[in-house]
Amino acid sequence: MKKISFLLPLIALAMVSCDNSPLAKADRLVRKEMPQNLFFPDSYDPVETVIDSAFYPKHDPQFWERVDKTQKKLDKYSDLCTEIHNTKNRINSSQRTILMLSGSYISDFERFEIRRERAEIEELKKKMGRLIKERDHAFEVFKKAAEEIKAESEQTPVFIGFNAAHRFRCKNNLDQIIIEDFYFLVDKELENLIHNWSDKDLERIKNFEETIDELVSQAKAIEE
Repeated sequence: MKKISFLLPLIALAMVSCDNSPLAKADRLVRKEMPQNLFFPDSYDPVETVIDSAFYPKHDPQFWERVDKTQKKLDKYSDLCTEIHNTKNRINSSQRTILMLSGSYISDFERFEIRRERAEIEELKKKMGRLIKERDHAFEVFKKAAEEIKAESEQTPVFIGFNAAHRFRCKNNLDQIIIEDFYFLVDKELENLIHNWSDKDLERIKNFEETIDELVSQAKAIEE
């Protein structure tokens, strides 16, 4: 009887220790959050939670926000290149129209059209000059941002918390029971869920180096 009495505190301590493990804490946070994300909260049926350490910059949402902003800078540069191309085409079209209307004898209407096309060409050339300056500036902004992202991606990893993968069953809006996976970033104190990873996020994290190198290589390709 004395032996059993002696073991009971140890069993209780082991249960408390297990209940306060990083996995148990993360699981409690996720289970509390999940019903708020479902069409039918009452249908929520947790299956399992798995955690792994998360490190800056690879698992830092703010780092990926900066990557997105850098991509938008590239998109702006690309849009300007497209607008320059379209403007060139409009100039060429006006020049062809002038050639077609020119001749030894032209009517008053044709003279009017030629003047109008020449005026439009002058306006388009001014626009071209402005667009080229904007494009060159946009490239420099993008190039600088891409280099900063590359440098940041190569910094020594710093522990920032845990990634939690949570599998569960629930009812969808078609009244079907399905199995889903959600992915969260939990702070290192295991007190808060600080980010919900999307499929796009997970793909970029999986291909971390390739994602960053792609931005830098595009900057180099443009410069060459």
